[in-house]
Amino acid sequence: MEKLHISQFETELIDLLPDGLMLLDPQGKIVYANEALTKILYKPRNEIIGKRCYEVVHEVKTVPAFCIRTRARGEGSVCMHIFEPSIQSWLWCYVYPIKKDGQLIGWLHVIRSIKFKELDAIILEKLGEDIFPWPFYVVDKNHEVIIANKEFNNLIKKDFSQKKCYQILFERNKPCDFCSELKSSVEITLKNRRYLFYQSVLPVSSTESYKLHFLIDIEKQKLAEERFKRLFQESPVGIAISDLEGRIYRVNQAFKKLFQVPENFDVTRLKAYDFYANPEDRKEFIKTLKQRGEVQKYELKQKTLTNKTIWVEITSRLIKEGGNTYLWNVFQDITDFKNVYQSLLESEFLFRSLAEKAPLGVILMDETGKITYLNPAVEKIFGYQAEELYGKDLHLTLAPEKYHSLYRECFERALKTGKFRLAGKRLEVEAKRKDGSVFPVEIYFNFLKLSDNIVFLGLIQDITERKKLEEERINLEKHRALEMLAGGIAHDFNNFLASIMLNVDLALQVASDEKLKSILKRCLNVVEQAQRLSQRLLMFSKGDIPVPEEVSLKNFITELVKFLLQGSGIRAVVEIPDDIPTVKIDPGHLSQIIQNLIINAKEAMPNGGNLFIQAEHENGKVILVVRDTGPGIPEAILDQIFEPGFTTKETGTGLGLAIVKSLVEKAQGQLKVKSAPGMGTSFILIFPAMEKTKEKPKKQEEVNSCEVTTGKILVMDDEKYLRDLLKEALSIKGFLVETAENGQEALAKYQKAMEEGKPFDLVILDLTVPGGKGGVWTIEKLRQLDPGVKAILSTGYTKDTEKILEKYPFLEILTKPYNLKKLYEIINKIFKSKMPYLRDGFSLAGSP
Repeated sequence: MEKLHISQFETELIDLLPDGLMLLDPQGKIVYANEALTKILYKPRNEIIGKRCYEVVHEVKTVPAFCIRTRARGEGSVCMHIFEPSIQSWLWCYVYPIKKDGQLIGWLHVIRSIKFKELDAIILEKLGEDIFPWPFYVVDKNHEVIIANKEFNNLIKKDFSQKKCYQILFERNKPCDFCSELKSSVEITLKNRRYLFYQSVLPVSSTESYKLHFLIDIEKQKLAEERFKRLFQESPVGIAISDLEGRIYRVNQAFKKLFQVPENFDVTRLKAYDFYANPEDRKEFIKTLKQRGEVQKYELKQKTLTNKTIWVEITSRLIKEGGNTYLWNVFQDITDFKNVYQSLLESEFLFRSLAEKAPLGVILMDETGKITYLNPAVEKIFGYQAEELYGKDLHLTLAPEKYHSLYRECFERALKTGKFRLAGKRLEVEAKRKDGSVFPVEIYFNFLKLSDNIVFLGLIQDITERKKLEEERINLEKHRALEMLAGGIAHDFNNFLASIMLNVDLALQVASDEKLKSILKRCLNVVEQAQRLSQRLLMFSKGDIPVPEEVSLKNFITELVKFLLQGSGIRAVVEIPDDIPTVKIDPGHLSQIIQNLIINAKEAMPNGGNLFIQAEHENGKVILVVRDTGPGIPEAILDQIFEPGFTTKETGTGLGLAIVKSLVEKAQGQLKVKSAPGMGTSFILIFPAMEKTKEKPKKQEEVNSCEVTTGKILVMDDEKYLRDLLKEALSIKGFLVETAENGQEALAKYQKAMEEGKPFDLVILDLTVPGGKGGVWTIEKLRQLDPGVKAILSTGYTKDTEKILEKYPFLEILTKPYNLKKLYEIINKIFKSKMPYLRDGFSLAGSP
C-alpha cells in the first residue's frame, strides 16, 4: 500500500498556517503536526507524533462515538463543532480523506480554536434551528428577546421585536422576581393554559450574557409522560434505568420477562451486578460507556434470576439530570442468535476440517468470480500456494487461455439471469497448472445463497490417471475385439487350410506322375507357411489366459523380430545358439513381452539404430538380453520405469513395461534393466531352463500309413467341403463313414445306428458350429446315450480348448489345419488300443 509522504517544503509551508493541522495514516496515527496544533493542544510535537488523534486531542484510549473520521469514511470531507473538556475550549474540526488510485493513504485533520464571539454566533444560530419541541426564546442581559423558535411565535402571535420578555409574557414593567436566579422553574398561566417556565444561562462568551427561556405545556407534558410510561412498559425490548453504581430505578415488563423476574418482585432491591454472569464484565462495560458517552449493540453474557445464562445486546446512554448521572439501557435477547452463530462457527470449523483433509480440491468463490477459499488439495493439484490464489479470478487463473472469454461470458450470463444450469452437475474440462501445463479435471459445481450474497462451490478432481486408465481400457477393448476378430479369421482360415492340405494329400496318394507330385509338395509347403501365419493369429487371440508351453527361443524370436521390425530403419542382430534350452511360457505372453520391448526400442531410436537380441544358458537359467543403441535412461528415473502409470511420453500410458515385468514373473522369471545416458538400454530376462530330453529317432512313414482300415466313423462339421473331403479320405482307407452338419443331426444318426445294432466306433466332432449345436453339446448328449462313446475334437480356434479337454472326454484333439498323416495316426492309435482308450487323466465317462 502507498504511504503518505510530506516534503521539507510542505512542512515549512504548513507550519505557517494559523490553524492546527495534522496528517494521519489510514489507521489514524499522527505522522505530522504543525506548530499551531501544539499551541492549541498545549503539547510539544514529540508527545503528538506517533499517537492516535483521539489520544492527543480527547485524551482517551479508544475511538469516541462522535469521531469525525468515522463520518468521513462514508461522507468524504466533514466539519463539525465540539467542546473539548481537556483544554476547556470549543473547536472547529475538519477532516478530509487522502486517496490515491482509489485507495485510502491518509487523513488531513484541521483544528481551529473558536473565539467567544464566533461561538456566540454559532450557538445562537444552532438554537434558531428548532432543536427543541417546546416554545423557547433567548434574551440578552437587557432582557430583550433576540431569537425565538417557531413554537414561541405560534404561541405569542405578535411582534416582540425590541421588547422585553416580561412585557411580552407577563405585561410587566419590570423584570420578574425570579429573573435574578441563574436557573429556575416556575408554574405560570398563559392564555388560560398552565406552563412550566424554565430559565437557564447559556454557556457562551464571558463578555456577553444570554438566557434561555422555554415553556412546557403541563397538560401536554402529563399526556407525554403517560404515553412514555405506556411505551416504556409495552416496549417489546427490555428497558432498565440505573446509575453508575448499579442501583436499579425502573424496569419494564419485557425486562422482567427476559430476566425471569417475578411479577410482584421489587427489582429495585437488586443491583445491576446481580444480572451479570461475570461481574467483571460490568466494569469493562461502564468504562467503555464513560469514554464514549453511549454504546450501541454491546454484547454481554448475563444471567436471569433463575441462574439461566443468556446473551443480550445492550444499547446504553448516559443521561445527566439534577446533578446525577443515569444509564438508559435497552436490552435485546440474542441468545438464539449466539447459539446459531456458534453452530455456524462449529459448522465452519467442521467444513474447514473436512475440506483441509479432503482428497478433492475444494474452492469457494464470490459472485465476482474471485477465489475466497481453497483447501490444500487445490494447492497440490495446481501447484500454487494458497496466498497466490486468494482474490484471483478463478476462470482467468486456473483455466487455459483459450477458454477465458467463454467461461467469463457464461458466468456473467448466469449471474444476470439467475439460472445456473451447470449447478449440481459433474463436468470434465481442461485446467491449467501454475507451470502452464494443461490437464483434465472433473468439476462438481454448485452455489449457496447466504443472506443477499451468492457463494459458489467447486469440487475439483485431477483425472489425469483416470483418463490414462480409460484410454488403456479402450485400447484393451480394441485389443480384445482384435483378438476375437483374429480368432474368427483363424478359425475360418484353418478350415480352408485343412481342406487344401487334405485335398493335396489325397492328390499325392493317387498321383503317379513325379512332376505332379513335386508340384503338390510345393503346394504343401505354401500351406505350411500359411499355417504359421494362422498360428500367429491364434497366439494373438489367446488373450490373458496363460497356456504355458515349451518354447524354442531361436525360431520364435527370430520370426517375431523380423515381423515387428518390417519397414523400420532398425537393424536387428539375433544371436541365439541352436542348442539353447527351451523355456516354459505362454507363447502369447512371450510375444507380448518381445513386442513391448521392441516398441520401446523403436521409440528410443526414431532415426534408426541397432537392436541386439542375445541368449545364453548359465546355471540352469536361460538369459535373454534385448539391447538398443538409443539415448539411454537417466539414473534418477531408472527405478521407476516398471511402476504402473509411470511414463515420460506425452501419449504414453505407463503400462507397457509394467506388463512386461508382470508377464516375466508369471513365467517364474526375472526382469532387470541396465542403462545410462548415451549408452543405450539393456533389458535382461532370466527364465528357468527346461531339461533337455533325448529325442527318439522318428521312423519315416508314408502318408498313407494306416494299419487299421476297418471301422465305422461319424464326422460332424459345419463346412460341407470338409465333411465330403474327410469322408472321401477315410473311405479310401476302407472305413465306413457318415457325416452330419451339426450336433442335432449327429445325435440322431448315432442313436439310429445304435438302435439298428450297427453303432459307430468313433466320432469326429467340430467344436464350433455357427447357428447350431457344436462339439461340447454333442459329446454331452452322446455320453448320456452311450457312456463308452469315443470322440475326437476338431477345432480351428478357441481360447478355452484346455478347459474343454479337462472337462469333457475327448480322446484326442485335431488342430486345424491337419494333414492325412496326422488324422490316420490318431485313428490308428485309438483303434489299435486293446483296452478302452484313456487319455491321460480321463476315463471314458469323462471323470478325471
